[in-house]
Amino acid sequence: LRGCSLSSSRSNRSRIGTGTPSPIAIASPFPRKGNTENIALDASVKRFCANYDANDVLYALEASGDYDPSPGLEKIKAPLLAINSADDLINPPDQGILEREIKRVKHGRAIVIPESDQTTGHGSHTKAVLWEKYLVKLLKKTGP
Repeated sequence: LRGCSLSSSRSNRSRIGTGTPSPIAIASPFPRKGNTENIALDASVKRFCANYDANDVLYALEASGDYDPSPGLEKIKAPLLAINSADDLINPPDQGILEREIKRVKHGRAIVIPESDQTTGHGSHTKAVLWEKYLVKLLKKTGP
């Protein structure tokens, strides 16, 4: 978080982590080749630093470091639909954890949404347009 100041403020803690952008979203405003003065990157870092405290970002990232839902997966009785996006940097699907662990949930199903210009990394869960059709299908299947 070079360029951001550290402070004791925790005011933004609840906003951190839900909008972790994908590599495509991060790179899209930046020049592809040849520009050694990266004005877009400087502006992006400045905006980030104006909105987030470095301590809050570190706290949010570290808070999920030891989270492990695996001990209770077999206890889940209700249908469970786990959705991730291919560009999620917090829960990277290339590690295969979701696909491996969902098998332990009796009525569990996992979906990985392909990376696109609409996905936003870890923040994709806030964009219903990406996963709404899967939810509708689950509700129709499990509804009254």
